[in-house]
Amino acid sequence: MNQKGIKTLSEFSGFIWFIPRVVVFFGKNKAINMETSLILLNRFNWENYLSVEISPEQGKFCPSFLYSLAQAYFENIVAFGINYNDAPAGFIMYGDFTGIYWINRLAVDFRFQRKGIARNALKLLLEHLSRKSSDKEIRTSFSVENIAAQKLFFSLGFEPVNTELGEEIVAVWNPKH
Repeated sequence: MNQKGIKTLSEFSGFIWFIPRVVVFFGKNKAINMETSLILLNRFNWENYLSVEISPEQGKFCPSFLYSLAQAYFENIVAFGINYNDAPAGFIMYGDFTGIYWINRLAVDFRFQRKGIARNALKLLLEHLSRKSSDKEIRTSFSVENIAAQKLFFSLGFEPVNTELGEEIVAVWNPKH
């Protein structure tokens, strides 16, 4: 600690990474950037996210939190709660498949939209997955009608691939974007 009793960077467990205007800290089960954080969901905290509501227009693209949580449990998918200023604001999930990380859910509560939360949460997850394994591809898919998802994923370096998945666009992350 310094003279004012504030912990210095070297006293934190985990590691710290700096982005212009954003400080991100990765601890054991938490990643944060000043306002947005990801919390690994478990039997002690999942109920905190039951209040997350998807807007009716986005409901056609994303199932409810309870459905998503059940899917995570039965399909061996990792689920994170998204917090905004420590309040539950959404969730993001990915599967770890042979050679591929697949981001299969990203949803932000309609009351927290238009604050950059989805973008920050996705950046945090991409950093987490990149640190876990640089050998695996990171993919996602979204409805061809979901223009907001297209703009978000493409703006962060995802590129469409020539793989058909019904009425969905499959995209792979290019970290050099």
